[in-house]
Amino acid sequence: MKSIFHPRKKISLYLDQRLSPEEVQKLEEHLSVCKSCRRLLQNMSTMRAVLREKPSVSVRKDFVSRVIAGHRRQQADEAFWIGFESVPRLLPQLAFVLVVVLALLWSWPQLEITTPEAVDDQIARVSVLDEREMISNLTTYDEALRFALNGTYENMEGDRK
Repeated sequence: MKSIFHPRKKISLYLDQRLSPEEVQKLEEHLSVCKSCRRLLQNMSTMRAVLREKPSVSVRKDFVSRVIAGHRRQQADEAFWIGFESVPRLLPQLAFVLVVVLALLWSWPQLEITTPEAVDDQIARVSVLDEREMISNLTTYDEALRFALNGTYENMEGDRK
């Protein structure tokens, strides 16, 4: 089957009467056998008739330059925002890092500013706790008596050796 060439561009030129007599003859021959091109010719003719009925619109002399300037401004605005396209992709990672940092800061032990008196007080508390632990470890009456007389548990351990 032979493929048919559809001269769609020439149909517009035909309506504008800008074709040579030979081209007009070829196009009319094609239109006599091609239903889709005849339909296109009919649609284009109807559209031109409707457009002719509409009132003509006049534009200001600077219309083209204003349109081009607006287009350039729009491109410049879009170019500015292109740099921020990766921000939405990075938000989950940034949120995760922020949560981890806040969790570490919240769980980090608080450092207390101490004075020499506070340090001495802490040492005294630890000593009392150590003595209580030593006393609770005394298992016999003799160990308790030796502890009471000597004052320290280490001396007692030395006696056992």
